[in-house]
Amino acid sequence: ALSRDFQAGQQQSALLDRPAGTPEQQARIAALEARDAELTRALESALSDETEADFLLTLRRLTAALHDGHAGVNHAELDAGLGGLPLMFSMVEGTLVVTASEIDAVLPGDIVVSIDGLPAAEALADEEAYVSGSPQWKRYRALLAIGRGKVGTSAQVVLERDGTTSDVSLDRRPEMPPAEDRPPQIGELEPGIWYVNLDTAPWPEIQENLDAIAVARGVVFDLRGYPK
Repeated sequence: ALSRDFQAGQQQSALLDRPAGTPEQQARIAALEARDAELTRALESALSDETEADFLLTLRRLTAALHDGHAGVNHAELDAGLGGLPLMFSMVEGTLVVTASEIDAVLPGDIVVSIDGLPAAEALADEEAYVSGSPQWKRYRALLAIGRGKVGTSAQVVLERDGTTSDVSLDRRPEMPPAEDRPPQIGELEPGIWYVNLDTAPWPEIQENLDAIAVARGVVFDLRGYPK
């Protein structure tokens, strides 16, 4: 395996030394250079990491650069004590919005201005930086992780509703965030308009309604979650 890795490294180095050729070759060279740059950054960061938590973040940044939804780094001990907020979020036209809440003081539709003093967009971008995968997968995972911290600690959240801001202190907990209210997993929302939740609707039930779906004026295929 080491021999194969060495040979592959030699081939990549030779490729980088060649003059740029076709667009495909240029793209390949750019990808190799980007990969090498990420590895260099990770090695430099690892040298200065002082704790296991620091090193865990370094590894997660490195795997995020792969843009592979199956890549990730976990630490059972460090991850075990983390919890999230009793809220579900979504990005709506560039704004972080609450879509489900188990707290009376927070309502679906509330705009998140900041979390622990960090503007909402920055907080979300920070979480996405540690997720590997497509932009959609990074966003999905980051929305679940935003605001996470040690169970029992509190997050200070600034919300906006009808133009008025308010400060809310929310305790972090180990449970999953609340689910959004959605229509039944498959059905007709109104005459001629069908809804299919591809994350939860079983295939046999979809098959039973295929004829009606095929002639519908419109169909909403809900891809949120992890469609089968």
